[in-house]
Amino acid sequence: MSSNMNYYELPKFLSEEKHAEILALAESVENWTPYTSTVSGKRMGMYYYQTDMTFADRKVALIKLDPNDSMDWHVDGKRNTALSYPLSDNYAPCSFKDETFDGVMLLNTQARHAVFNNDSTRYSINISFKEDINEAIDIFKGLEDYELKTS
Repeated sequence: MSSNMNYYELPKFLSEEKHAEILALAESVENWTPYTSTVSGKRMGMYYYQTDMTFADRKVALIKLDPNDSMDWHVDGKRNTALSYPLSDNYAPCSFKDETFDGVMLLNTQARHAVFNNDSTRYSINISFKEDINEAIDIFKGLEDYELKTS
């Protein structure tokens, strides 16, 4: 595995019922928090909502990007990898220098990336890892189940 990979594709591990339940939660949230870059201090396009769920002993957040909004080119400051799980239809892909991807993934947040949304609201699950992408892949592969746990 290359340490400079942009992302690692994961299987869709949520049941249809759980996926629909979490999407319904995202669509019902009224108190989204605007995201501010930990690197530049500037407001970025996305919003987040911290859930009471965990996955692999990490907090699960929901992410929203409004129609036609964007998360311009950047690298993340406080994490090295993120598990990104698309929830909404017409899901805009994550862009990298030479490719795009719109599926379930472990995202190397130290690789330059961006999202340029379309005319739909984009919802996803987001789970942060301080570990680099290779270590996060090993953590994911070592899990006995892929359950989102509620605290």
